[in-house]
Amino acid sequence: MASTEHTVLTPQDAENLWGQGATIWNAWVEANPAADVDFSGLDFRGYSEVSFEGFNFPDGKTSFSETRFGDAFVNFEKARFGSGGVDFSHARFGDGGVSFHEAYFGDGPVTFAGAEFGNGDVSFNESRFGVGEVSFWGAKFGEDESEDESEGESKGEGEGEVNFSHSKFEEGNVDFTRAVFRKDRIDFLRTEYGKGDVIFRDTKFSPGEFSFEHAKIQSGDLYFRNAEFGDGTVNFEGTTLSNGSLSFTDCEWKNI
Repeated sequence: MASTEHTVLTPQDAENLWGQGATIWNAWVEANPAADVDFSGLDFRGYSEVSFEGFNFPDGKTSFSETRFGDAFVNFEKARFGSGGVDFSHARFGDGGVSFHEAYFGDGPVTFAGAEFGNGDVSFNESRFGVGEVSFWGAKFGEDESEDESEGESKGEGEGEVNFSHSKFEEGNVDFTRAVFRKDRIDFLRTEYGKGDVIFRDTKFSPGEFSFEHAKIQSGDLYFRNAEFGDGTVNFEGTTLSNGSLSFTDCEWKNI
């Protein structure tokens, strides 16, 4: 009788397998295509490099919830996630920069809710999201002085950039409710959205440049309700909404 036990790669086993590199990791995934992968709660701060470049993930659940990545550059370029959902909720990234360039997230839900990114560049450039909902609810991009005072230093606001340019979202809602962007530049240039809504409710943007140029929204609505925009430029040139609407209800604009 065939075993019905579901394979789960636990945090310590996941870290050990990751440490053997992409080739061995991807071979394991090919042999375990429906497994869950759990990196939740792991601490990568002892590593000088944290690279998942070119890693494939199975179709089970993938969790990096509450994972601490430290100040090394965190590289998920061209990683491919399965359809079981991807969870980076409350993950903490440091100041070394984060790249999900050309990453593919599959058709399950994707959450970065409550994730914290440091003052390095953050790139989701040319990433692809499937039909599931994508949430950055309450995520923070960059640190402010008050958060660093306990450590005896101030890093200030407005360092680096957040880059979602040329990313594609299919059918689910894309939610940035209560996200906080403390970067010089936030770039959603030529992003494409499917049937879901794109929500920036109660979102805070620091002084700098915010670009939504030439973004395409097929049939959902684009909400900026109660959003706060700091000193800087806000650019929606060429943005198109095929059947949806654009709302800036109760937004706060500071010297723009």
